Amino acid sequence: SEMCIRDRVGGAEKQLEKLSVVLKNNNIRSFIVTRRIKSSQKRESYNGIDIVRLGTKNTKIWAILSLMFLIKNKNSFDILHIHGLDIQALVGCLFKLITGKPVIIKTRNVGKHVRESDFSFTNKIRMKFLNTFIDCFVAINKEIENNLIKMEVNEKKIDLISNGTEIVNVNSRRTK
Repeated sequence: SEMCIRDRVGGAEKQLEKLSVVLKNNNIRSFIVTRRIKSSQKRESYNGIDIVRLGTKNTKIWAILSLMFLIKNKNSFDILHIHGLDIQALVGCLFKLITGKPVIIKTRNVGKHVRESDFSFTNKIRMKFLNTFIDCFVAINKEIENNLIKMEVNEKKIDLISNGTEIVNVNSRRTK
């Protein structure tokens, strides 16, 4: 059987879809900009939320395209919410510098080869730069929160919000 396009999106996009619906219900304008995988649509709307997928294999070109798109559409949303501390975080800093709009970064995970666990000298400098421009860091677990503090991110800028689901919802889905 043919797989539905909706099944070919990442977890971060699905989280953002749900968050965007909540934001919309609170009169906060939003849309989603994400990477485009080969078989996904460039644009679509889901539950009234616009999703724009920009595609290129080159990360630096993607970052430039994203920044240009965000600047061009800056009056279409109220806050920039980024997933991850990699190049997209630098896009957020440049966007904040140019527009002054608030920027939130949600961390992704801990472990080898991720910014959230990188205590190298260069990453600490990078994190100081991010700390200057980013309004809020969302740590998905206590370990990341502690790591951000060790990297001298302002504790007042860190919110601990774990990934997860309510067990009640999971159990009720199973009984249906």
